[in-house]
Amino acid sequence: MKKITKQQLMDFEERIRKLWLTATVPFPIHFCGGNENELIEIFKNINEEDYIFSTWRAHYHYLLKGGDSEKLFEMITINAQKALMLDESLGVLNNQTANLLLLPKKVEDPFENLLHCDINDIELFIYNGIPLYGNTRFLDNFDLDLKNYYQFGNKFVIGHPEKILATIKAKLGYKKSFPFLPI
Repeated sequence: MKKITKQQLMDFEERIRKLWLTATVPFPIHFCGGNENELIEIFKNINEEDYIFSTWRAHYHYLLKGGDSEKLFEMITINAQKALMLDESLGVLNNQTANLLLLPKKVEDPFENLLHCDINDIELFIYNGIPLYGNTRFLDNFDLDLKNYYQFGNKFVIGHPEKILATIKAKLGYKKSFPFLPI
């Protein structure tokens, strides 16, 4: 295995930290600073054929196991979709495939934040490049035929809820009237 020094680990992390501070890398990264010596000691007992399973701080583990720092940099920055072996349509932003869910920050942890939000918190929801639901202040940012959108209060939704409900009733043959929109 290729040997990596404490300084090389710290330099790599500083390179990523600078991108994160400028929001070039907009997602959370768990930085390691301060435990390089301990990890270097642990990895002295790791062989090339050993498997490493990491949850946090995997970038140090990858580098200490002999991983290529430039490949890792690309995985963290521009090639996350390839690194995770996801479908080619994921991780690519263009007008045909853009998916976005914009929520307010209620708590620090982004995954826990999802649990604290409900439909009223959704600022903007875009699927396959089409705004489906959100705050009306975003409508001017898109070239849309607004007759296809229903606005209520400060929110919008594609389609009209009553027409959607009528379509559901017609397709399913319901004779009963709904006091709510079945979602």
